[in-house]
Amino acid sequence: MTRRTIAALGLVATLAGCGRSAPEATTEGRGNGIRWHDSIAAALAGAAASGKPVMAYFSSSRCSWCARLDRETFGDAGVRALANSFEAAKTDAGKDPASARAYGIPALPTVLFLDAKGNAAHRVVGFKPPARFAEEMQEALAAGR
Repeated sequence: MTRRTIAALGLVATLAGCGRSAPEATTEGRGNGIRWHDSIAAALAGAAASGKPVMAYFSSSRCSWCARLDRETFGDAGVRALANSFEAAKTDAGKDPASARAYGIPALPTVLFLDAKGNAAHRVVGFKPPARFAEEMQEALAAGR
């Protein structure tokens, strides 16, 4: 293939994607079946529309306790079912330290529960096994009402 043909194919591929809509600001599952928004702002926008509170999960790819929370706790069917009661956001504190500072995140993992207006209602710091985390979620739902 000539350089001109390769350039033309690249242009066609680029233009073919121009008519597509922007991707939705959620990531289905991220490995655990919970529908996570890509940002707290997106979760708050969802909360404004749905009236649900927000579950903002601050983690890091370098955090072993975060990996355990992802795998064991967020992988639990009961926790996943309760997560449907929230607009969930997962934030990598290493990639977005400004959000972690803005919400006063003291350690990872931290899950901050916000009401639909963005006010902090409940906070969970550190790893919790599924049954205990489900209790925390119930407390957050009660506090957010």
